[in-house]
Amino acid sequence: MPSSRSGIVRAGSEPSADGGIRGGYEALGVDLFYRLRGGLYRNPHEETVRRVVIEALRRDGVIPLSALDLACGSGEVTRILAELGVGKIDGVDPYTGSAYLERTGSEAIRLTFEQVALGGLAGRSYGLIVCSFALHLVERSWL
Repeated sequence: MPSSRSGIVRAGSEPSADGGIRGGYEALGVDLFYRLRGGLYRNPHEETVRRVVIEALRRDGVIPLSALDLACGSGEVTRILAELGVGKIDGVDPYTGSAYLERTGSEAIRLTFEQVALGGLAGRSYGLIVCSFALHLVERSWL
């Protein structure tokens, strides 16, 4: 079986209709999956993400002035934060830029986790960083 990050496709390994995103990762590798489908990406758990983000911010009682939506996908978290009044939101995702632009009207910064860890966002600061449904894609050593 190919590495989930390799982009190598096994013969006859198209993801099944019910295999979901993880099935696509396994069949195609993360890189190829997003090269083929990144512009169409939608988080199937968007409503759950919405409830969690809203509850977390309500519990804290403070709306941050700025936020980083790390692994921003098609902007689910960015849209929620904007609705809640966060002023400046940067979305970062190396794969889903066109989906993010379509849903948010903003360009995603196209950096990988590794590039972020190596200083790709140097000089920027955020009152909140949200990373949802993506840390399983990071090599353990980068966490």
